[in-house]
Amino acid sequence: MRFLKGRIPLAGTTAILSCGVTCNLTMFRQGNVTLMVKDLDRSVRYYTEVLGLRLKGKADGQWAELEGPGIHIGLHPRRPEISDEGSGTAAIGFEVDDLDATISTLMGRGVAVGRVLGGPDRRMALFDDPDGNHIFVIRRLPQAR
Repeated sequence: MRFLKGRIPLAGTTAILSCGVTCNLTMFRQGNVTLMVKDLDRSVRYYTEVLGLRLKGKADGQWAELEGPGIHIGLHPRRPEISDEGSGTAAIGFEVDDLDATISTLMGRGVAVGRVLGGPDRRMALFDDPDGNHIFVIRRLPQAR
């Protein structure tokens, strides 16, 4: 199997997931993360003006699609019949080159950055969007020699 940066399988390869399921990675062309939000317009403003993603499209107050480097995010207004207040089990991550500068920019835009965590190979900062969806920015560090 071929890997990108030693960890992520490249498209066109077959991977065996940790649960033992075999996945043909050519099955998908691209993917997205869809979030249920309380206020679609507020969320679109947050993801475009605060996080700097590009609005790809919006349809009748029922859907918005945002795009960033390597990610597509769909936003839907939360409807009680199909979703509750969310389980807090998902997070969206963005890799950055300069974590401190990114934190400074986010805080300047009104983001309440929570904890900053570190390890031997990474540093990351955690925060939530206006609907409580978890977001993190991560800076991968060069491997210690």
